[in-house]
Formats: sequence, structure tokens, C-alpha cells
Amino acid sequence: MAKQVLVYLFSLTIFIISCSALSAGSSPLTSESIVFQAFFWNVPAGGIWYDTIAEEAPGLKTAGFTHFWFPPPTKGAVGKNSMGYDLYDNYDLGNYYQKGTVETRFGSLAELQNAAEACGNVLLDLVANHMTGSDIQVQDPNDGKMYWQNFQYVHNRFWKSAKDFHPGYPDNCDLCDGNDYLMFEDVCHNSPYMFNGQLEWAKWMKDTIGNVAGFRLDAVKYYSRDMSKAFGNVGSCIGEFWDSGDKILRWINDTGNYAFDFPLYYSLHGNAAALDSAGLSSDKAVSFVRNHDTDEVSQKSRAYGFILYISHIPTVFWSDWFDTALQPDINRALQARRTYDFRGTSTIYKTDDLIIFRNNTPVFGCFNSSSGELGGDVQAVPDSTYSAIAWGPGSQPPDVNSDEYGNVNFTAPAQGYCYWYRDPEKNSCKNNYHNEQIPGNYRKIYFPVICCIVISIMLITVLYMIRYLRK
Repeated sequence: MAKQVLVYLFSLTIFIISCSALSAGSSPLTSESIVFQAFFWNVPAGGIWYDTIAEEAPGLKTAGFTHFWFPPPTKGAVGKNSMGYDLYDNYDLGNYYQKGTVETRFGSLAELQNAAEACGNVLLDLVANHMTGSDIQVQDPNDGKMYWQNFQYVHNRFWKSAKDFHPGYPDNCDLCDGNDYLMFEDVCHNSPYMFNGQLEWAKWMKDTIGNVAGFRLDAVKYYSRDMSKAFGNVGSCIGEFWDSGDKILRWINDTGNYAFDFPLYYSLHGNAAALDSAGLSSDKAVSFVRNHDTDEVSQKSRAYGFILYISHIPTVFWSDWFDTALQPDINRALQARRTYDFRGTSTIYKTDDLIIFRNNTPVFGCFNSSSGELGGDVQAVPDSTYSAIAWGPGSQPPDVNSDEYGNVNFTAPAQGYCYWYRDPEKNSCKNNYHNEQIPGNYRKIYFPVICCIVISIMLITVLYMIRYLRK
């Protein structure tokens, strides 16, 4: 008996430790994740941004966001005005006086750590492709030309010289399918010093900042896939590979990382019919409507309604969430995604400007690209009331009823979306034992009753066996 108690206490201790680790912000990305981009281009300067993130973190977590994409935390070449993509010093996170400032544009290292703790599950924007801001020109040993490639800091960590970069343009490295050069001084990942140095830097940032679940990898199209794969061993990574679907899928396959779904992003520009089978066919796809680099989708309510309906990991942009007109539309879709099973999406109705999907629950998703309200006739459960559980823009559409054959007309507002659901409470006086005779769904509403009967039979059988063995 004592041994059993000890085993139980040990197991309970392991469980508590595991829960503590998860609450510390080390959870990897999963299909249940919802990413929030916690910055926009040219956020207010003056070292206040990390404090702003920390202040908003409780509300964002309550809303259901699980992972928080932070801007590049390193010191940039233009110091306090830098958005971080002009990387100067890998190991300056706002804690050394360089480039005319101690803090970065976003704040100090201590404020970064505080914001990360407030959010949990941070995805740091990691710039590994290029560097800039060297104060000294050096001669490249290969071509004899002078480059701004001598990086020496006020500390002794990870200094660089010409041998650690590619010489000029193009670099002819052949590590990136011919996409070798993008900007500034191009890091040579053929160099063991740079490859291993960047890998150790990523590990150091994760440990030093704390609550880091992984990274958003900037400009991965332009550097070694082996480097991207190595970063993926440190934490969950989402790559910015801005290209066609087949090339993004190949990068995902080569690295094992997640990637932003740029094909879907461009499909969101078009009419509703363009959403049919849109985007990457991969469980590693991460969808978005807008980010710090691009803002071209005009029908944002419809777009957010769609990316929160499909199975891809969705990303919500800071400026859109804090848009008082748009946030309610996003939030209703977000809460529906958290409540219902949104897997198994299939198309059941399509015109140029209206498309209707169903999923496993089923919740019916309607998306309208026209300038007026549109509706489509589909098959659902006969003699039932369906309610709009998420919609936008505008006010909540009234309930609709299916006829005795299951015919029902689901609508969506102009340039918007609507999710329709058969609420059991509103159908409690109706026949709740209808089999949903809809293609792709063979579950019966009375399935739980069958489960109860089977479990009861099993329990009775076990009790008889115990009684028999005691004789």
C-alpha cells in the first residue's frame, strides 16, 4: 500500500511540474494555437513598446491568443529608431550603450523580459539573413574589395569580419535555390563560425528572455535551409518564405517548420469563389490578413472570418485587433473557433460572390464578397432553427429555419461573413434525433445514447467477472 501511495505522489509531482513548465511559456505551436502579432511598423519610439505589450497581455490572453509574435529584440544599426530588421549586434537586447542608446526602440532587456512573462509563449522575430551598421570597412580576402563587414562591440561576444559574410552582390552561395542576396551584409551560413554562432545566439535569447516558445524567421527564402532547420530544433518556427505555394511547401518539407500562407493571403484579395481550396495544403500553414510588411486585403471582416474558420493556425495583427470597428467581428469568429470543432472543412455552395462551407460540428461558414447581403440554399437538419454565432460587419442576423426536407437559406452580410449553428437549446422541443443527412457527415445526434448503453453493458460485465472471481 505504501508503495502505491509513493507512486501516486511521484506521478502527481511530475504532473504539477509539467503544468508549471507550460505556464512558463514554453508551449510549442499546435493546431490549436492562435498567434497575435504584437507590433506594427513604426510603433511609438522611446522605449515604451514592451511596456505597452505587457499592459495589453492579460486581455489578449483572455481573448484566446496563445502565442505572441514580438519584434526583433536586438540592437539595430539606427539605434533607438530601428525596427530591428537592420541587425547590428546579436547580443545587445537593449542592455549595452551602442548606436547612441542603451534601449532599443521597444525598451530595455528587463522590460522585454517582463513583457515576455506577461504574455507567455513568445515568438521572437529572428533576423539571421543579414547585418548592417559596421563602423569599419575591411577588405574581402576573395575579391579584394572593401565592405562594411567588421563588427566589433563593447562586449566580446560574436564579433564578425569579412570572412563571415558573402562578398557583395551576388554572393553565389547556392544554398537557397538561387535566392541568395536580399540586402545589407549577407551572412555566410557556409561558415561554421556563423552557423554555430547564430544557433547559440538563438538558444541564448530563448534562455535569457524567458517564456520564448520559438521564432518567426525573417526572409528565410534567402539563407540556408539547414540554418532554418536548426532554429526549428530550438523552438517552434514560422518562416517568412514569400513565394509560390509549391516552393513554400518544399521549404516546409526540408526544414520541418511552419510557414506563412502567402498563396492564401493573395486569395483573400479576390472574390468569395477564390476561397475554394485556397492556400497551402499543409498542417504547417499559418494564415494572416495583414502584417507589418503588407496591407492589401480590403474586406478584412470577411478575411478574418475565413482564416479563423479554416484549420490553418491564424494570426491576428495588432492594428486590426485594436480597431474598434473591426475587433468585434474578429472576436466573434475567434470565440467560435475556440468553442466548436472547426476541422473537416468542405465546400457545399459556391457562386462568384458567395461561398458556404461546413465543418465537423457542423458550423456553416458563409463568406460574401459582394456589396450587398447574399444567401445560398443548402441542406441541413430538417425542421430546425439555426442561429448566427459569429458575423461581421453589422448586426447579428436573425435566426433561420430549415423546412421539413432540411432546406435552409444561409446568408452573409455585404463584404463579410457569418457562421450558422444549430443550437440544441433552441431545438430542445424539436426532434433532436435527426440523422444529419449531409454529405461527409455520418454522425448521429443520438450517438451519446449509444455510448452510454455500451458503457453500461461493459460495467455490468466487469462487475459479474469480479463477483465470479471472488467465488
